[in-house]
Amino acid sequence: MAGIAGIFGPKSSMEDVEQMLQTIAHRGLDEKSVHQAEQLSMAAGAPGLSAARGTGLARNDQAVVAFDGEIYNERMEGEADADVALTLHRTYGRAFAGHLQGVFACAIHDGDELLLARDAVGVRPMYWGPTAEGGVAFASEAKALVGVSDDVSELPPGTTWSSRSGLAGYVPQYPPT
Repeated sequence: MAGIAGIFGPKSSMEDVEQMLQTIAHRGLDEKSVHQAEQLSMAAGAPGLSAARGTGLARNDQAVVAFDGEIYNERMEGEADADVALTLHRTYGRAFAGHLQGVFACAIHDGDELLLARDAVGVRPMYWGPTAEGGVAFASEAKALVGVSDDVSELPPGTTWSSRSGLAGYVPQYPPT
């Protein structure tokens, strides 16, 4: 099991995110990756084996993803699960989540937008809530948000949330069998 945590908005603090990740350390977060940008601090932790498969952080030239999950899509040799999420995001934008086959919770930062997504069945958890400074915090467990947000909600299965356009459902676009 892995875990992700982050804060998007004014006064996003890596110290707060590190504390959030520490709160969920019981998830077996042997390996940790962090990312900080203007108005964003986020981190992902994973057991060694999960990190090797691609749970954690991945970046491309336009976006970064904090990813917890297992993806079954076809991929290039050596391509990690988090990389698949970024590739699909580049191709489909916010609709990328419907093209991911598997179980996942992830946060993608692309320019000035934060996008949260959760698998259609809800196997991987994702919680989020507003911060006092007008931003949003997110994590794999609600208790990681204690002290960061006073109004924590679970991201419903099969939805995405965008800092630009709010909550929306998606329809899985699995290939025909």
